[in-house]
Amino acid sequence: MHGHGPEPSYRSLDHRILWSDTIVRAKLTELSYRTEELERSGGCIYYGVYADMEFRVFETFKGDHHDTVIVEVMVFHPRSLRYAFVYYDETDSVAKGQMDFEPRIEQWMDREAILFLERWSSGNFGFSTIFTGGRTQFTIDDRYNKTWLPETDEKGVFYLASPNDYYKGIATPRISLERFKVVIEEVLSGG
Repeated sequence: MHGHGPEPSYRSLDHRILWSDTIVRAKLTELSYRTEELERSGGCIYYGVYADMEFRVFETFKGDHHDTVIVEVMVFHPRSLRYAFVYYDETDSVAKGQMDFEPRIEQWMDREAILFLERWSSGNFGFSTIFTGGRTQFTIDDRYNKTWLPETDEKGVFYLASPNDYYKGIATPRISLERFKVVIEEVLSGG
């Protein structure tokens, strides 16, 4: 960590706006888990664990409006080259996936947020990403893919960087909802 804060994200706010299919202001309302068989090998079944995050949408800035969106997230395992929890038992997979995933997002779960999303072939959404990997992979705590910008303690103001990365006394970059609307309009109009 640097004395003045983290390195800047490789994806500017402008890039996130342009690369995303859908951008909304929303709040997490439900979180559930499921498994998917990744492969069978040597008589074993390897399962990946997915979190299905349901968000209530308050405002849509880009893309079609939906009252709710379901965002699919593959729960990564830090030591797995397959980028998923790989266990032989579905129940064990979900339990271990939940234990790894929820601590990464619990700080932000009860706040409104600006979400940068991409539409998947399944009809559901994923967080809009260019780079993949890492344990945070999409939250404000991620170094590259800050696609979940939670509201600060001040209503209508959202984090642009993680407060976890800044030392006490250093202001964490933020943006007001009004300013975000101006930025998104400028970016989408090519101005």
